Amino acid sequence: MTINIVLSRLDSGIDAETIPNEDGTYTIRLDKNLCREKALHELVHELKHIKSNDFESDLQTDLLERMGRESNFIEESFKGVNFYYHVCD
Repeated sequence: MTINIVLSRLDSGIDAETIPNEDGTYTIRLDKNLCREKALHELVHELKHIKSNDFESDLQTDLLERMGRESNFIEESFKGVNFYYHVCD
C-alpha cells in the first residue's frame, strides 16, 4: 500500500482529508498551517480511516468520524506501507 502525504492549504475548517486514488493508493492532504502536534493528530486520524477500510463502508460519514475519534488507536504495524511526503506552496 502506498500513502502520499501532501501539505497544502485546505479550505477553512478542514484540517485534513483522505483521497482514495484509482490505482489503490491514498493521498492524505494536511493543512500546511497546522502545528506539528495537530498535524500528527490529524494524520493518525486519517490513517485510521484507511486501516479501517472506511472508504468501502456504507455507513454515513458523520458516524464514521465519530467512531474514529472515539476509538483508541495505538500505532498499528504499517509493514508494507510506503509513505511519500510532499509540500505544496
